[in-house]
Amino acid sequence: MLKIAGAISISIAILAMIPESFASRSGYMNEIIGDEFMQIYVIGVDEQYPKGENKLVYIDVLLKNEESIPRKFNPSFAKLIDSDSKEHEASPLLGTMVQARIPPSDVFRGKLVFSMPNYTRPSMLVWQELDRPPLMVDLTSTKVPPDPMLESAWEPIVSKGTVLSDDRSEIVINGEQWNKFPKLYALDLTIRNVGNETIKYSPTFFFVKDQDRRLFPVDLFQLGSLSNPLLKGDLEPGKEVRGQIIFSLPDSTSRVMLIYDENLGTGSYLVTPEFPTILNIVIFASLVMMLVLTKLDLIKRFLKSIA
Repeated sequence: MLKIAGAISISIAILAMIPESFASRSGYMNEIIGDEFMQIYVIGVDEQYPKGENKLVYIDVLLKNEESIPRKFNPSFAKLIDSDSKEHEASPLLGTMVQARIPPSDVFRGKLVFSMPNYTRPSMLVWQELDRPPLMVDLTSTKVPPDPMLESAWEPIVSKGTVLSDDRSEIVINGEQWNKFPKLYALDLTIRNVGNETIKYSPTFFFVKDQDRRLFPVDLFQLGSLSNPLLKGDLEPGKEVRGQIIFSLPDSTSRVMLIYDENLGTGSYLVTPEFPTILNIVIFASLVMMLVLTKLDLIKRFLKSIA
């Protein structure tokens, strides 16, 4: 019976390895807050005082896609409540909330920026999407001990030689090149139309996300430095175009994953790697579970035979 209890304990431990999507809709900084659609984790808050009567409040956040399809996080859904109970909207041009979709179970790190009077204090961050209940983070308190930071199921990999495709587009990454100072990442790629309808292509459809979950668009100012920059246009069925794109990145970036979001939400959606690493964990856990269940069955049969 002790062996059976031990095997059951192992099974419970394995089930615990599979993350739950449930989280409270309200809480504090350094706490996982969310619902069945998304999770949010506030890392910290910083205030800067430029000249004038208003200050800038920077909120460093992690956002996780809990849906089964790619999605983007629009900063217009974020509101900051100050100590006088007044509401402030995020400033998209000052923040780093890049408008690209991320895949399911992926995490994006960015900064929400708000302008508010110098004499007030940031009190509550509210994230509310359309008719969904709001997610609320109390910015006056920090959870102790903190929750572990949100983890992505996706990991950046080397992109060279990768072929990405769906029923509309195929992208072949012919080569990649890093420049250390300044930190630049360039890609030589081919886009093919493998569907039956004309598709659009543009360098603005490409993004990269680094190992720290930060998202970056193509550096359009650096495109002119390339020998064959990718332009924008239409691609008829069976046709292809080859070109180069380039990204300006922080010095700390060492690995990236590529995101292709055609028409920014209305066309093909392709990422590298094509499958999240969480699948490997689930497969491994499933195999261990099968072994445990097999062992339990053998033990039950043995106990029944000697009963």
